[in-house]
Amino acid sequence: MNQQDPFDGEMIDDEPVKIPVNDKRRFTEEGIRDDVKQETPATPQKSPREIELEAKLKAETERREAAESKLVGVQAKFDEAKSNLEKETADMRARLMKTLEDRSKQGQFNFLITLLPVLDNLNLAITASAQDPSSLRKEGVNEC
Repeated sequence: MNQQDPFDGEMIDDEPVKIPVNDKRRFTEEGIRDDVKQETPATPQKSPREIELEAKLKAETERREAAESKLVGVQAKFDEAKSNLEKETADMRARLMKTLEDRSKQGQFNFLITLLPVLDNLNLAITASAQDPSSLRKEGVNEC
């Protein structure tokens, strides 16, 4: 016999639910029955176009990575060559500066050597004028 629940207006069945005593069904800890097959989501099958595109992507990725590693190697060689050239340039500058200083000193030495005879003549003239002051004023210094 069905009666209407006075609280919510639903029909209530008076007959009790029968639970079998020897129910052999087992439940997992999550509360899922063991005897009910769980539907595992099937992995979606890839189309041949997707497989082809993935293969191309993988090939391009490998090619890019190879190019990047080659670039790193070339960059390292460039940096090494650059540092060697900078070192050689600095050494060459130092050698050139030393050469220029040596030439400058040699030029000064040559200039002083050419002035020595003139200085000797001036010293002789000064010595001679000390003995006869009027001779220097009248005649001047003559070339030897």
